Amino acid sequence: MTLPDKTDIIVIGAGVMGASIAFNLAKSSDKRVLVLDQHGPLGGMSGRTFGQVRMHYSNALTLEMAHFGMKYVANWEAEVGVGASGYVPMGYLLIVVENQLAPCERNIELASSLGIETRMVTPAEIAEIEPAINASGLSGGAWDPAGGYIDINRMTLGWLEAARGAGDVSLAKARVTGLETTNGAITGVVTDQRAIAAEQVIVAAGPWSRDLLTPLGLDAPLEARRLETMYLSLPPGAPNVRTCVTDGQSNIVIRPDMGATVLAAAYPPQMDLVDDPLDPPPEGAADAHHARCEAAFAERFPGLQGAKPIRTVSGSYDITPDWHPILGPAPNIEGLHLAFGFSGHGLKLSPAVGQVIAETALGKPPLFDIRPLRYERFADDDQMFLAYGPGGRA
Repeated sequence: MTLPDKTDIIVIGAGVMGASIAFNLAKSSDKRVLVLDQHGPLGGMSGRTFGQVRMHYSNALTLEMAHFGMKYVANWEAEVGVGASGYVPMGYLLIVVENQLAPCERNIELASSLGIETRMVTPAEIAEIEPAINASGLSGGAWDPAGGYIDINRMTLGWLEAARGAGDVSLAKARVTGLETTNGAITGVVTDQRAIAAEQVIVAAGPWSRDLLTPLGLDAPLEARRLETMYLSLPPGAPNVRTCVTDGQSNIVIRPDMGATVLAAAYPPQMDLVDDPLDPPPEGAADAHHARCEAAFAERFPGLQGAKPIRTVSGSYDITPDWHPILGPAPNIEGLHLAFGFSGHGLKLSPAVGQVIAETALGKPPLFDIRPLRYERFADDDQMFLAYGPGGRA
């Protein structure tokens, strides 16, 4: 499309967050909304995600947002009416060893107090729920029966199409090169094609968000770190994986895929920093990831040993120091709103994020109090709690 010279609200990023935000803006207002993305829908990290959803977190706010999101994807037709969530409720298991047992029990108690169905399971129960697991050496785990996985592609495209049908929403492929302000207020953006004026701008550009904010004096504590996921073909006679599993000891996350295949992410001891998250991975990265998968299988999923790689998907996390997102108004810049830094947790939070950021931009009382996720919390030394320490189980 030809870019306009002016609109009401600009959303930067056409991934799952930008799509959810655009839909909620269209549903709740008559504002002109323009969604900009240099790669087009799903061209960034949203198109490279694992697809897993769960309700096991260390903080009440993220638990409540995930709970909202799980009910939302289960009722996609009523909530959105376009596309589908692809939600498959096959359960989620977080399995732990002795030194992780107390944090696991603490998180289960917190989730249960918020009305979330979850419970502690013994090693014997773990083996019954997921027979592919070798429960030897485990101390227990968290069982989330509503957990599972979703189709992020269909969700994102469904939200975008529903947004276009619900209001004055346009989508354009353009790279935003800068944010413009006057007297402490946002006035628009500069793209690789032209400048566009707007009274509200929402930055939902994932790991690219930091580059847009730095020239405004906002030093977002955000890092892009590479993580590979791998589709694997199971060997003949291997047991079918029936649930989504995170192994807190070997740091592998695994879920079923179509047929006799699984999708796995085996975390390295340290994820590498990346300059551009879309750059190809370094030589040997896929082999190293497969070796980590095999080591984890030998320890925890012995029947899956010898699984053959089908393809690797290389992406990155946009990680903050407390592994939680930055949400809400930008400090000292009126009309600028932030929604990034999800550290791999964005899928289940995206329905709640879309609604609360739209409500905030429209001056309405938000569904959730997102002040604990404010940009300023790092300077205030008020970071989110991490029951297991820094990592993907935040």
